[in-house]
Amino acid sequence: MARSLPLASPRTVLRRPIGRFTAIATFAIERREPVESACALMLAEGLRFLPILDQGKLAGVLSAGDVASAKGRGELMEGAVDDFLSLDAYGVDASDSVRDVAADMVERRYGCAVVFEEGRVLGVVTAADLLRLLAEEGGGTAERWTR
Repeated sequence: MARSLPLASPRTVLRRPIGRFTAIATFAIERREPVESACALMLAEGLRFLPILDQGKLAGVLSAGDVASAKGRGELMEGAVDDFLSLDAYGVDASDSVRDVAADMVERRYGCAVVFEEGRVLGVVTAADLLRLLAEEGGGTAERWTR
């Protein structure tokens, strides 16, 4: 369920914890699961990024781009998720500031950050989510996005 959050100033928002603006969707899959299962989950839930875990720890991210590239090369979508994921994943704590997460994402050219709270996946925040947050700032509210 979407929840509106009152915003103060741009500087205040940038200092707030990223967890307040993260879509709460605990979609994640273990790296040894079949890639077909991951693709079906991404399609059913409209996900562009799916965190991939190895015994509960972040192992990577499977992106819609990874899947499209594999299909474009004519690869069959068979085997484990492990064979298709981007190993360069960015995980942050829900208490990290919006400013710090956004700065790291820009510097490292990441399209998303997997947000953890108390060691568990809280959700994913994308570059588009952060841009939307900044764009909505002038309107006085930001919504918690769902995918």
